[in-house]
Amino acid sequence: MARLWSREEPQFFNIHGLDWVPSREVRVLDGVETRLLSSDEDRTSTTTMARLPAGWDAVESGEDATVEFFVLEGDLEINGDTVGAGGYAFIPRGAAGDTDLRSVAGAQVIVFSNALMAKEHGAEIVIRRLWKEPWNESVMPTALHGAMHKSMRLPDVGDQEVHGGPGGVVRVVILTPGFLDAREHVHDVWEEMLFLGGDLLMPDRGILAPGSYLGNPAEFWHAPMITQRASVMLLQTTAPIDMVIRDYPGGQEMAEAYLDGESWLAQPEHQDWAAISHYHPPG
Repeated sequence: MARLWSREEPQFFNIHGLDWVPSREVRVLDGVETRLLSSDEDRTSTTTMARLPAGWDAVESGEDATVEFFVLEGDLEINGDTVGAGGYAFIPRGAAGDTDLRSVAGAQVIVFSNALMAKEHGAEIVIRRLWKEPWNESVMPTALHGAMHKSMRLPDVGDQEVHGGPGGVVRVVILTPGFLDAREHVHDVWEEMLFLGGDLLMPDRGILAPGSYLGNPAEFWHAPMITQRASVMLLQTTAPIDMVIRDYPGGQEMAEAYLDGESWLAQPEHQDWAAISHYHPPG
């Protein structure tokens, strides 16, 4: 059985099906209810979903790792600067002085912790608000168009064959309605995605919907990707990401069946591959 957190194994699950447990991976989250989404074997880099209670406060010393927050709901205050849903904070390892963190009403957040974050991403605290950031076309010379992203972790190169900065990417990505790539692809780095809205069909995984989590280890072939009504996801890697593509037998026929067969009236739901056999390609 796959360990749900391991970055050495393919992952596909609904985050809402995980139990909340006290944090053991990230010091600043001590005592907070969390769901561990992924981790390196040695715990140098982890991704955690945390439920901050109303009135929560903590201090991030910057001694252990670079810590990044992405707010899913609620409020988060960083040294007196408050962000709401879609807020992002980058607190680098070794940042000067302690960082005061608070939440007045409570919040649910995604926390990326990385003890080996590349220094090129900066030594200063950075705060961003998703709605203020520009949309950029996700230019992939060997893939189909129809994708855009907002970069939260900078620098982030997005117009070459290898994407991201030295420490990888944190992006909010949108695939436009009707986007399809009937091929499969592979990367040489770990890639993880938390789905925030819309739908996405991916063979051997299933239908992804809000709350779906997808993790792809390095050298693991995955896709095609098909979305009927668009797909919005939070994407993270810990190194620049490349893409190598090959044909997927039956991919085009499967894509057309999904785009013609899914109702625009029904709300997307997380479904495993075995539950949607009517979309499986022949053979």
